[in-house]
Amino acid sequence: MSTAIPSAAGATPQPSALHSQIPSGPQGYANAQAQAQHIFRQKQLMAIKQQQLIHQQQQLMQQQHLTQPQAQLMLRKQQIQQMQFLRSQEHQHLQQEQLLLQQQQQQQQQQQQQQQQQQQQQQQQQQQQQQQQQQQQQQQQQQQQQQLQKQQQQQETVKPNTSTTPIIKSEDSLSAITKTMAVPSPKCMNRTQTSGQAVLRLVQFAEQLNPGEQAMDRSFWDSFVQDFYTSSSSLKLGLLNIESNERRVFEVNQSLLARCLHTQYMCSISSVQMTLGKTAEYIFPGGIMNVECPKATQFVMSSEGIWKIEHMDFSCQGFEEYIDRASIRSEPIPNSKKKTPPHHSVFPDSPINKWGLPPKLFHILQISDIAERLGEVAFHSIVTGLGPQDSLSAIAFHKQQELVKDNDNEAMRNMASSPVVKTQTGARPQQTFTPQQQAAIRQQQMHAALQQPPTTPHYQPTYPANNQFTTTPTTPSATTSPMTRKAI
Repeated sequence: MSTAIPSAAGATPQPSALHSQIPSGPQGYANAQAQAQHIFRQKQLMAIKQQQLIHQQQQLMQQQHLTQPQAQLMLRKQQIQQMQFLRSQEHQHLQQEQLLLQQQQQQQQQQQQQQQQQQQQQQQQQQQQQQQQQQQQQQQQQQQQQQLQKQQQQQETVKPNTSTTPIIKSEDSLSAITKTMAVPSPKCMNRTQTSGQAVLRLVQFAEQLNPGEQAMDRSFWDSFVQDFYTSSSSLKLGLLNIESNERRVFEVNQSLLARCLHTQYMCSISSVQMTLGKTAEYIFPGGIMNVECPKATQFVMSSEGIWKIEHMDFSCQGFEEYIDRASIRSEPIPNSKKKTPPHHSVFPDSPINKWGLPPKLFHILQISDIAERLGEVAFHSIVTGLGPQDSLSAIAFHKQQELVKDNDNEAMRNMASSPVVKTQTGARPQQTFTPQQQAAIRQQQMHAALQQPPTTPHYQPTYPANNQFTTTPTTPSATTSPMTRKAI
């Protein structure tokens, strides 16, 4: 900073350094004085400018100190505004989601209402169809009753001494039955053709073997067995082993029928169907109804009751397994030396065994067959008073005799006539009987053996196999017996 010496009042400042340079005379003194004043003014201007700069710097410093909190406040305001904006956006999103949820709920409610309406319509249609079916059944029953009455009147006029055919009475369902199972003897083979009431019941049985989605429900099969079978009924199932051509016949009692039917659907079986062809229905003297067809051959009828199966025989002559093309896989042959090894087809595992049944169902049949045989031994022991071993030996001896007779009969039937031998020596072949006559004769022999046990029982080391006790029927058959309706 430059310093200046103030001049006295009324005096002109004269710099000390210029005294030696001041020229003499008034002209030179005036010039020197003007120069000195000019220099002094310049110095004053410089000092003023410096003071202004210092003042400006101080103001700038003060402004900087003041602007920092303001900037922070501005930042805070901006942050608050951003938060408020984000919150408003979130609130809008929430409102939109709530609206969407409400719309979805409304749509679901509308769909549920539509489904309920459709279900109600379907139920109404089903009820109408059921009513129509009931009306048709009632009409058919009335027509059949009229036909039966006409036939009975004709029989009474033609054969007044013979027994009349029982009249079938309908009560909101098919004909009722009161008689129990009875095997017709050879003397009772005179048959009277009827109007098809038992065939209709057998057709219903075949239709309900494929219930669709209800097949996986065990309660459905329980009600199915109660509807079609009596409490003492049984199912006789004959199977064929395609590898060894061995035949085995299994008997399933009424308590295991529902489990067998339910198990076969549990073993990857989708449907079971039964076809009936060329059916012929007859009534034997004694109130036994017989239905002859490739699948069932005997039905039992009585006047009051419901149609139920007493006995059913099903003989398998063979089976074929079909595989879907999509399930066959193609894999390369291992250890092949070719660049492009050939492929071979790989078939999926079969769900059935060599007997044509799922393993679980075959296991149930084996258990049922053993239980049936043990029941025969227990019954023989109770009736005759013998011990378990003696009863088993007596039954085994009787079964072996039957097996020998059956083998002899089959050998005589299969013997071909020779063109050379003109005469025949030895015992002649016995007269052949129908399967019904054979069953009647066997039952009579069983009753005689149980009533008169042998005095010297023959002991056998083991109980013969099931295939030694069974015969293969030429056609499957079904025998039914109704359960009596008891008035309460």
